[in-house]
Amino acid sequence: MITLEQVEKTYASGEGPVQALGGVSFALGEGECWGIVGPSGAGKSTLLRLMALLEEPTRGRVVLDGVCFAQSSPREKRRARQQIATVFQDCRLLSRRTVAQNAALPLQMQRLPRQEIARRVEESLWQAGIAHKAGAYPAQLSGGQRQRAAIARALAQKPRLLLCDEPTSALDPQSAGEILELLRQINEGGVTMAVI
Repeated sequence: MITLEQVEKTYASGEGPVQALGGVSFALGEGECWGIVGPSGAGKSTLLRLMALLEEPTRGRVVLDGVCFAQSSPREKRRARQQIATVFQDCRLLSRRTVAQNAALPLQMQRLPRQEIARRVEESLWQAGIAHKAGAYPAQLSGGQRQRAAIARALAQKPRLLLCDEPTSALDPQSAGEILELLRQINEGGVTMAVI
């Protein structure tokens, strides 16, 4: 599904270049679930941004379904990004939108028909176990519920690849266990995943 070939990522800083990644190569196959581990500052989030096709490597190649991202047209890049969803540790929910409205946002940006959006949102809220809070706002939710809402938003996009950037780091042990179990079920449903 997605392959990284000798990927390097260097950022400019006031003190000179900073290498975030150096010579990373691996292939994540369809339906697999990989854990990405390492200390703070090791480049895990940078790696996820490269896999999400949000950034390009300084050197090396990111290949999705046999197509090199760097050689793709802007239209092909947008189409490829629609197959990938990301769940962040801070949820990134919009405070003035309900759980259902947050889940609908990426679909609205794709200009999908209203009925399709409503169907996908309802389905994803049930799958994430947060349908009973569809009309609630983020401030009315617990940390675990906010993370479920973020997962529902990602699932509404029908991703083939789900990237999770420390989705349980701000949660208590019970909520973290529930979220990890939910992610396991999503992977068993056929979604390829990488989890920091």
